[in-house]
Amino acid sequence: MTKVKYLFSTPRGELQAPENLLRKGLKANIRTTIEHFTLSDYFHSIEDIILQHQDELPTDDRSIMNSREIKELSIVMEKCGTHYQVSRIGMVTNRAEKQDLALITAFDHKSRNILKRDYRFLSHLWQTRHRKVVPRPISISDVEICSSSNTYPVTISIMEWLNGFFEWHFSQLGDDNLFGIVIWQPGTGIVPLKEKDDENKVFENIAEIIAYCFDPFDLRQICLWSNAAGDFVVGWDEKGIFSAKLTTIRKYSCIPAPDPLAQEERLVFSLLYLLLDLTLNIRLDRIDGTKGYFFAGPEILKPVIKGFFKGLRALREEKYIGSDPIWGFLSLIGSLNSRDLMDLYQGLMDFYGSWNRSDEAFLQEKLASHCKQLATLLKGLSDPPLLPSKIFPEVFSPPV
Repeated sequence: MTKVKYLFSTPRGELQAPENLLRKGLKANIRTTIEHFTLSDYFHSIEDIILQHQDELPTDDRSIMNSREIKELSIVMEKCGTHYQVSRIGMVTNRAEKQDLALITAFDHKSRNILKRDYRFLSHLWQTRHRKVVPRPISISDVEICSSSNTYPVTISIMEWLNGFFEWHFSQLGDDNLFGIVIWQPGTGIVPLKEKDDENKVFENIAEIIAYCFDPFDLRQICLWSNAAGDFVVGWDEKGIFSAKLTTIRKYSCIPAPDPLAQEERLVFSLLYLLLDLTLNIRLDRIDGTKGYFFAGPEILKPVIKGFFKGLRALREEKYIGSDPIWGFLSLIGSLNSRDLMDLYQGLMDFYGSWNRSDEAFLQEKLASHCKQLATLLKGLSDPPLLPSKIFPEVFSPPV
C-alpha cells in the first residue's frame, strides 16, 4: 500500500493541504481557474498517473524501476506560472531509493503546445551538449485528469527535479534603497546572497549557459528567456561550487542575418545579436519576482562578458565552433561605439515587438544608457583585468 501525501511548498517548508483549500477550484495558471474541477481532483489524478506508470519512472541511478514499488509518494505543488502548474513528485521505493521529479501540467491549447515545444528544445540540448545545463527530460504525454463528473485533457511532462537549486530575484535590502539578489529557499524563506562574488557568479553562469546553448550550425539561440519568470535557478553542489541551470526554453530560433552574407559572416552576425540580446536581457528582472521592473547596474556586465566567452570556449572545446569566427567576432565588437550599438539594437527591438514582449517599452527606456555602458566595456576587452588571456587561451589566440 502506497502512503500518499498532498503538500504545498511554502517559505516555511512543505505544508499539508488543508481540506477547505482542496475543495477549491484548480488554478490552471495565474490567470485561469477551472470551474467544477477541484484541487483535490488534481492531486488524485496525478496520484493515479504516477502509480499506474511507476514501472516507467527512473530512479536516482537512472535505471528503470522494474519490479520496484513506490512505498511513499508526495505530490508537492510548487508553483502556478503563466502557462503551467509545476509540482514536485517525491518517491521512496520498497528498496529505500529516493527520487524527486518535476511534473509540469499544461491545460489550455496554447499552453500545451508551448510545453511540448519547451520539452523538445530541452531534449535537444540534453542530447547534444556534453555539459548538462538543463534538467533531464523523461517523458511527455497527453492525458485526461478526472473528477467524479468531469474529465479534462492536459499535457504533462516529467523531468528531473533540480534538488539544491532555487529561484532568484532582485530585492530591496534594508531601508537604504539598495538592491541585491535573494534566493527563494523552501523551508528557509528568502535568503540574500552574502558575497558580492556570488552575485557576479549568477550573471557569469547564466551568460555562460546562454552562449553554450547557441547553435553555430543553424544559428539558433535561446530567445524570450526571462529572469522575472524564474527561467534560471541557482545553487551550490556538494563541493560548494556555485552553478546555474536553465529550466525552460520558450523559443529557440535564429535572428535572421541580412542577406546576402557568407556562412561565416552570418555566424559572426548571429554571435553579435546573441551578445546584444544577452547583455540587455540579463539586466532585467522584477523586484521580488512579481513587482515592478528592475534594471541591474552596469557592474554586472563584466561577469556577463566573461561568462559569454567561457560559453563560447566550451563550444569550441566540443568542436561546435572554431577559433577564426570567434577572433573575428572579438575584433568586430571591440570596434563598436554607442551609436553603432543603438543602431544594432533597434533591429533587435523590432524582433522584440514581433514576439509581443510586454517589457519592450521598459527596455527601450534603458537602451541609450545601456549602449554607452556596453560600448565602454567592449573597448576594454583586451585589458588584462577583464579577460586575462590565461583564462581563455584558445579563444583569444589569433589565427595563424
